[in-house]
Amino acid sequence: MFQLSASDATVWAGSLTELSGILTEELQLLGYCLNQAEVTNQIGKAVLFWLGYGRIEQQCQMQATDPPLQSEDIRLTPFEWKHLHRLARAYCDEVEGVRTEAAGTLGMQPYGISSGEARQNIERIEAETAKLAFDEGCFSVDGTEDDYADRVNDRAWRIGVNANIMPYWNWALVQSGWVLR
Repeated sequence: MFQLSASDATVWAGSLTELSGILTEELQLLGYCLNQAEVTNQIGKAVLFWLGYGRIEQQCQMQATDPPLQSEDIRLTPFEWKHLHRLARAYCDEVEGVRTEAAGTLGMQPYGISSGEARQNIERIEAETAKLAFDEGCFSVDGTEDDYADRVNDRAWRIGVNANIMPYWNWALVQSGWVLR
């Protein structure tokens, strides 16, 4: 599904298009009638929700001179996809619930989750996701003393913490060689 080499600085779960293909197959095995474009829209909706609280790794790696990302160019890390998969799936449940209820008006027997149940799940998952957006994946602060402060500042910026308020002892530990590894 993905390639991994020692030279890669970041492991990517895939682009929104690739991830929507995976989620579409998963949903179709469960009997959903959503196509890949519809699933891609729901994943995009989940990414937009996430961006209301935090950043994605690809944003952090962009330079100021880089052109803005188009939705088809957005890639997610496995850590980000782990959190966004549940939300995207809940959005897909709601779309499928609305379709099933609409088909019920034509005399078909409704099946699966209703749109009301899906909406409740979305509200619960959105509340959880808002908290998880401040969660940070595993990272290392190994390296030389010279770049330690830069790496700490980078990670603090990534999760929205002002690294300048970190206690003086953190800097003092680095200067004295007492860096925990």
